[in-house]
Amino acid sequence: MASSNNSISKYVTVKSTSSRENKEKTKEKTKEKEAKRGSDSVQPNKRTHSEVANSSGDDIMLIMNELAEIKSELKATVKNRDLEKNVKEMVATLVKETRSEFSNQIAEMKKEHEKENLNLQKRIDWLEEKNLELTEANAERARAVRVLENQFEDLEEIALEASARSNYNEQYSRKNNIKIHGVQESQGEDTAEVVSNLLADVAKIRLDEDDVIALHRVPGKPRVPRPILVKLKNSNAKAKIMRKRSDVKNAGKGMRLSDDVTKRNSDLIQRLQDHDHIYQAWYFNGGVYAKTTPNGKRIKFDIHDNIDEKVNRRKSGPHE
Repeated sequence: MASSNNSISKYVTVKSTSSRENKEKTKEKTKEKEAKRGSDSVQPNKRTHSEVANSSGDDIMLIMNELAEIKSELKATVKNRDLEKNVKEMVATLVKETRSEFSNQIAEMKKEHEKENLNLQKRIDWLEEKNLELTEANAERARAVRVLENQFEDLEEIALEASARSNYNEQYSRKNNIKIHGVQESQGEDTAEVVSNLLADVAKIRLDEDDVIALHRVPGKPRVPRPILVKLKNSNAKAKIMRKRSDVKNAGKGMRLSDDVTKRNSDLIQRLQDHDHIYQAWYFNGGVYAKTTPNGKRIKFDIHDNIDEKVNRRKSGPHE
């Protein structure tokens, strides 16, 4: 408002100055007219009452016109102030409405956000519950698996023990048996007579019929004569023949004598012979043995032993 008053004061001052300037110009014009008339009429410069009245009337009209202009400008100034006031009021109203609208939108967004958070929390709670259920179920399954694993280990241990026991019993049942390899086979042969004659001729052994429980050929490797299995009555009869093993082998007829070893013990001996750290492997008196060096101590092996572990652990240990 102070700014508007200053503007009006400046405007009035300017207008007043302009009015005085116009008045001076009017006077100068009047003097020029009078001078012209004086030059034309050669009368003295004294003005008449009528001229003075006319000049005053002109001045009054000029002042009235100037006042009218000032009044018009003042009205315009007042209108500008009103317009400024109206604009300010409109801006204030618009800002207020905008703030209110923003507040409503924010409140609505907050409400929607809270609703989404609530739904999300419910979902999280449900997932946590399901996760807990799954965790408990997995823990139960893990316990069941551990039980099954323990049972499996127990069963595996039992199976290995049963397998070893079965092999031992089978081998024990063959302790008095002898296998004769390399005896040519002929159709319709009398196997007992063939064995008796060969032993008598090669090893100078007389085979008593009372010492023999059974004697027959058994399946063997392809394209070679089938071995002859001799089941003897006792270990003495077997020992009498086995003492001649070297004589039979060195007779030059391709024959050799061996113990009747089970399939699993034969496979074990083969694995030992194929091992890089085993020098020698053999069967003796129901067990399988091996050496890692020519002068090394013998190590007894079972069909389920880990050869590497046992060699590393026992190759320098006491013999069995």
